[in-house]
Amino acid sequence: MAKAAESEANVAKNDRDQSTASAANKKSAADGKAAAPAAPATGRATAKRDVAVGRTAASDAAAAVGDVEASYDAAAEHSEGVDACQEEVTDDLAASQAALAEMNDRFLRLQAEWDNYRKRTAAEREAERQRAAAHLVERILPVIDDMERAVGHIDTASIESLAEGITAVLAKLKEALAKEGVMEIDPEGEAFDINLHQAVARVDDPSLPDETVTQVYQKGYGMGDRVLRSAMVAVSSGGPARVAPDVSDAFAVGNNKATAATAADDNENDKDASCSSAV
Repeated sequence: MAKAAESEANVAKNDRDQSTASAANKKSAADGKAAAPAAPATGRATAKRDVAVGRTAASDAAAAVGDVEASYDAAAEHSEGVDACQEEVTDDLAASQAALAEMNDRFLRLQAEWDNYRKRTAAEREAERQRAAAHLVERILPVIDDMERAVGHIDTASIESLAEGITAVLAKLKEALAKEGVMEIDPEGEAFDINLHQAVARVDDPSLPDETVTQVYQKGYGMGDRVLRSAMVAVSSGGPARVAPDVSDAFAVGNNKATAATAADDNENDKDASCSSAV
């Protein structure tokens, strides 16, 4: 009886378990039926979210593409500006080089012209010097002829005639020098002038004004405004003071003499030319 009771208890337990399982299956089936419609709703949300994310990504990509294009355009404009600047610099460099070449050419031409001018003026000065020397020699040649004739008559001429001949030759030589503008500086009895005279001795003479030339040891010579040689003189001391004359006065006297001599020589040349023409 105990076994029969235990068997009935097991059967009852199995029935309860089957009932519980059946109830659970039914509930699961019901839950499955209730949850089945939610799946499509979740998929649409996810799809919308993915679409939104895709649109955002596409917008970002479009913005990035726009930035890239803007950067490319800016780079292109910058490149064009650089090219324009490079062309401008190239043009400026070419212009500067051309100006430099022109200035260099002008410098070379000026240097050549200066060298030619220097050589030409040097040649002209040398030619002028030779002409002046030749002119002076032409004036002195007659004096040389007279000296040679005097030397040729030394054995036969008397002392008096030789003295007269030498005096005449000396006068002729001085005349030739005067015609070239050379003047004598013979200051005996005049005031001492340091510009024209060279004092080599001093003589005490209270009767004469102080600094008076008492004796000329060697005459001086001048030409134009230039002193060729100062006169060597002795000057007085112990007398009253005196004011030295202006140096231009002495030169003026000499220049007037030289001018008069040159004018006389020109007149003589004109007379000779006229006589030659008449003949």
